[in-house]
This record gives sequence, C-alpha cells and structure tokens, in this order.
Amino acid sequence: MKNRVKARIAMFRFTLGTGQSIGPRDLQSLWESACQVENLSVGCAPGPSYADKLTYSLYAPHDLTGLTEVEKRLRWLFGERKLRVSLICAHISHQHQNRPLPGAARPPQRVNVNQRSGPDSAVPQQ
Repeated sequence: MKNRVKARIAMFRFTLGTGQSIGPRDLQSLWESACQVENLSVGCAPGPSYADKLTYSLYAPHDLTGLTEVEKRLRWLFGERKLRVSLICAHISHQHQNRPLPGAARPPQRVNVNQRSGPDSAVPQQ
C-alpha cells in the first residue's frame, strides 16, 4: 500500500517588519518546532504592488490539532529571533465552524416560565 501524503492547507499567514526577512529553511524549521509534527511546508509571495511586503504562508495537514498552542509557540519563536510579525490564522478548524461569529445573530434562548415575573427574573436555560 502506498504511503499517502495528506493535503496541506495554509494555517497561518504573516508579514514581517520593515527590513526583516527569513529564509525558507529557517522558516521551515521554525514552523516544525511550533507544530511539533512533520509533513509541513512554507511559502512566500510578493504583494500586488512593488511597495507591498512579502506574505509568508505556513502549511499543514487540515487536521492539525492544537492551533492555539501552535500559535503561541510560533509567536514565541518569532520573538526569540527578534522578528516583528503581523500574524493571522488562515484556517478555521472543523471544531470551530459551529461557533457563532462575534456580533452574529444568536438563536433565542429558552426561558423558565415557572419563575416569578419581573425584568431580572428570567434566567436562560441551557
């Protein structure tokens, strides 16, 4: 049976501070240290205009777990190298897809009607 390689998707994207850069090997090593797994890759693309900064992308299998911890380690590793980054999470894992977005309409909550009436007496039930 062939050993299948899982498809990788962008998990994080970032730009570096003015005058800063990182090579592909160093970035790959940093990304592997942050994720603590293999089968990762990195990429870099120029912005749409000459004056734009490079945008770096960090790729991993779609089922990478512990993204919060990975991001913390990643930020710490950038700090250790004195790299100023503007980092965004580029992927929402399946476990976060069902959470409402901030400011989104929420479904009505059930209220216990057996309690006494008054403006502060209605308590949402779970």
